[in-house]
Amino acid sequence: ECGDSYTEEIPATGEHSYESTDCKDPTCTETGYIAYECSECGDYYKEEVPATGHSYELKDYVEATCQSIGYKVYKCSECGYSYKEDIPLGEHTFRVIRSYPKDCPDVGYVELKCRRCGIYTTEELTLHDEELVEHKDPTCTENGYDLYRCNSCGEETMEELEAGHDLVQISVKNPTCMVPGSFKFKCTKCGTIVTEDIPVTDHYFVETEYIYPTCTEEGATIYECLMCHAENIEYSPAYGHAYWESGEEGVMVCYRCGDTIIPNWSDSDSEHNYHGWNIIDSMPATCTEAGYVTYECTCDAKPVFTTELPALGHEYVDIGDGDLQCSRCGYIHHTSDDITPDEPGEGDVIGKCTSAEGHNFQSIPGGGFECINCGFSFHTAGDEEITPVCPAWESGEHVWEQIDEYYYECACGAASGFRTNIQLED
Repeated sequence: ECGDSYTEEIPATGEHSYESTDCKDPTCTETGYIAYECSECGDYYKEEVPATGHSYELKDYVEATCQSIGYKVYKCSECGYSYKEDIPLGEHTFRVIRSYPKDCPDVGYVELKCRRCGIYTTEELTLHDEELVEHKDPTCTENGYDLYRCNSCGEETMEELEAGHDLVQISVKNPTCMVPGSFKFKCTKCGTIVTEDIPVTDHYFVETEYIYPTCTEEGATIYECLMCHAENIEYSPAYGHAYWESGEEGVMVCYRCGDTIIPNWSDSDSEHNYHGWNIIDSMPATCTEAGYVTYECTCDAKPVFTTELPALGHEYVDIGDGDLQCSRCGYIHHTSDDITPDEPGEGDVIGKCTSAEGHNFQSIPGGGFECINCGFSFHTAGDEEITPVCPAWESGEHVWEQIDEYYYECACGAASGFRTNIQLED
């Protein structure tokens, strides 16, 4: 009506949305960086990555002798830089060949020979009639001595007695993974207190989280220290794709993630992109064991890759008298051996799989289920069917959660539940 207007200020969000836009890897001697830019306002900064330093390995070693110096040659495994470290001459190792001692004041001698290089030398050897004429006890901070004098020639020799505290431990402070500890000592002679450091301990890590690897992304095991809550991460490599025939001509599919490839590409690119794959080794999958196919390219580089063929599982048909037979391998399953809801008593438990891969149940006729890894089977209380392969987990194996006293359902939520009075073991 009147045309009055006003401006309302909207405060800044206060938080940038940074994304990595550029990077440079550090070298042994030069720093690298990671560049970040805000996708909202364009603010930009670089984060410096310190130089890695050389990673030296011992490449050559010549031991020093008493006549020639030795050396060690170190070379960096990353950049190739190398340097030489000299080892000084070793000392002679003499042994006595002949001895001609004489009483003072006459001078005798002894002949010596080096065990290593064979060089000869002589040293004077005079026998004195020595007597201790003076003694001074050492203290905590000053050396003492013993003074000897020869009764024949008067020559004096002195032996130094080393100073030092007489320490006893009076306390201890235990170290942790963050703070060093210490021993405390007291001298019984002068009362001086001496402290000796104890290095910090190792962290006490426990596993707190596990992230499964995928075909293209690495997994991780995350640990946390129980004392200081420091975190440590150990990475596991990506599985890599496992291709097998998809059923569509010329196309192979990864059975883990569904990625597809066409093994024979056109020769339109000047780069190396033509592959004509030949099968060089294979083992078909059976009902209970996985198989594989190994391919080699016809190009000069001859790259090789192997794809795993999952176990097929049994295909049962009813042959009467309560028995089932696999139409592929002929294995006969006696349903009379199955555990049924009416037979076991309260608290009966499905045992752990004897295979390291764990249970992998598939449906069998009559409302039952059989593990394709160990052959263990049971029947449910109703007509529910379990999807053989769980779509939610990388392993394809169901993870059962107890919904009520007798009903179990997979955590994937794919309506794969079943009802039984058998308790599944964790």
